[in-house]
Amino acid sequence: TGFVSSDGVLWTQLGNPVETGFGNGVPVYVGLALTSHYNGVVSTASLDNLSISGSFDYALENFTGNLNLDKSVSLQWSTTLESNLKQFVIERSNNLVNYSSLDSVDAINQGRFIHKYSHHDLNPTQGFNYYRLRMVTNDGIQKYSASVAIWINSLAAPTVYPNPTIASSGGSKLSSQTVYVAQGDEPVKFVNFYTISGSQVIQVTNESLTGLTEISISSLSNGIYILEIITEHSVYKTKLTVRN
Repeated sequence: TGFVSSDGVLWTQLGNPVETGFGNGVPVYVGLALTSHYNGVVSTASLDNLSISGSFDYALENFTGNLNLDKSVSLQWSTTLESNLKQFVIERSNNLVNYSSLDSVDAINQGRFIHKYSHHDLNPTQGFNYYRLRMVTNDGIQKYSASVAIWINSLAAPTVYPNPTIASSGGSKLSSQTVYVAQGDEPVKFVNFYTISGSQVIQVTNESLTGLTEISISSLSNGIYILEIITEHSVYKTKLTVRN
């Protein structure tokens, strides 16, 4: 409901309270409109405060998504605070308006600790896929994350081989010293290698846009790396296991 005051001290209620549907799965946007019967008078108004009942403490550190070589989508998110949080509902849309639920993940809900979550969408649709998180408390309050956009086209994706790389044999290095990235329907423009923690260790620019990009991995230690492949219209990511 609204209140009006001429001095900021004494307030008079305007109309009856309105049920806005908090907790029923519908976002509510609050605004204030002021009208006057006197067109020649400039009026001003201020919104003093807005109170919403219910407990909901959380800190969403990040929410990201990436396109895999098999045209599936991997979503990752992490929190640094969870209190009274029940679950994350993963939602998808193709127009940023109408969202449908894909799956839900229970919240760990252990206070001020870093918690990491993931979800794998095996069947995204052609075109833009917009993903968001609907965070639900134990008492039914809901909030939403910002959306993550992933573009899916019908073009053939690049391929990476060998993966895992071939371990050395007989004291000599085999072709495991090189990883090959073969283009799909689009030329490969850039290839980046990252550690699991996110540090970039190799960056390759395919200036001639050749169909096969050869990348030396002799400087890499054994382990798992994230390979990022950038074409004209897409960014793909895949895990690469290095066995030197």
